[in-house]
Amino acid sequence: MTIVFPDIPLGHSIPSHRVHGWCSHCPGRSMAEELGAWQVGAMDRTTTTDDTQSDARIDEIRTRTDAATPGHWGTSYDGKGTYTVEARPRLDPRAGSVDEGPVATLAGEHGDEQTYRDARFIAHAREDVPYLLERLALVEALVADFIDPDPCHFDHHGYCQAHGWFATDPGCPHGRAKALGLEETEEDDS
Repeated sequence: MTIVFPDIPLGHSIPSHRVHGWCSHCPGRSMAEELGAWQVGAMDRTTTTDDTQSDARIDEIRTRTDAATPGHWGTSYDGKGTYTVEARPRLDPRAGSVDEGPVATLAGEHGDEQTYRDARFIAHAREDVPYLLERLALVEALVADFIDPDPCHFDHHGYCQAHGWFATDPGCPHGRAKALGLEETEEDDS
């Protein structure tokens, strides 16, 4: 079976044309320029904006989570379109439905399904966000255990030779994890 790429000239690099739109066989381009483009592209795929921004955002989410009204949240409906997210709703055999106060009120129209979905989302967020933060911490710790401390080394195709990663998108998982700041830090034994 022959695969034909009609937009790529015969004898030219198919991967380079697909990623960069040109290769070293194109007029005015050199092998050094193509190699540099692959290396820059590979480095771009293994770096992120700023690790401290991500860490700060996680810390802000954790702070908001800790500051929110504690306990289970639920919803009540007034029959006219207004949903109330309540803290610790429960049924009391003597008093009926009780709670520890409203967390949020969402006003909508009777039969408005979007208001219902929004109220459910808010009510579940009280338990979903801490769960996701816990899972994130577990996954980050697991990834840190698997990261190879050796730096990535990219060939002319943009493949990481140090870690045997032969794809350019996504880039080497070791490089991506390091760019997220997930590598295990050495502890000082002194």
